[in-house]
Amino acid sequence: MRLAVMVQQVESTLQAFDELAYQEMKVLSEELARTGVKDQYYTECKVPGGPSFLVYYGPALIHQNCHSLEDLALAMLVLGRVLGAARKLWPVQSDCEASTVTIQVSELKSKSLLEITGAPAADTRQVWILIRQNDNDGTVMLRQASDLNYLFSSGQQFVVLDFCSRSPFLIEDDNGRRRSRTASEESAAKKATPAAKAKASPQVQAPPPAMPTK
Repeated sequence: MRLAVMVQQVESTLQAFDELAYQEMKVLSEELARTGVKDQYYTECKVPGGPSFLVYYGPALIHQNCHSLEDLALAMLVLGRVLGAARKLWPVQSDCEASTVTIQVSELKSKSLLEITGAPAADTRQVWILIRQNDNDGTVMLRQASDLNYLFSSGQQFVVLDFCSRSPFLIEDDNGRRRSRTASEESAAKKATPAAKAKASPQVQAPPPAMPTK
């Protein structure tokens, strides 16, 4: 629902969402279902624990890339990767359900999708990272690869963001080996997501009013 509000077009939102891999759908469904209010949940997707994430300029990032389904799906993927990285820096805790962390993505908003998902144009290699600034704030920024060693040695908490357009969702087989999800497994997994269930739910119509009898 929150994605549809960002895009302001329900049908386009559902079509673009269906283009995502199961992993991306799962992250978006779970993280956008957290309200930041204790014991307040969406009917179709009850996700306990927190903190929730307020992605500052996230709606603008989505809305400015909604002119084609391909761009919209890619923008959703970028948002999902940010949320997934944020969850690594702020793990789910039951006592943080009523708290919210603000993630600043203004630098992402200022770039095109090609610049975000491709190699940033610069004389030196650059990478996208999400830095945990304090308990309540994080920022996505583009940094030189040479800066990462300094950040690590100084004890700064950060996650490197991978915005490649597609990545296979790996699962473990019975022997513990990791492999790519098959097409049938991917289809079944997508059908199990809250968004897919809500889309497939039949609409119950009220019966017609009874005709008065003489």
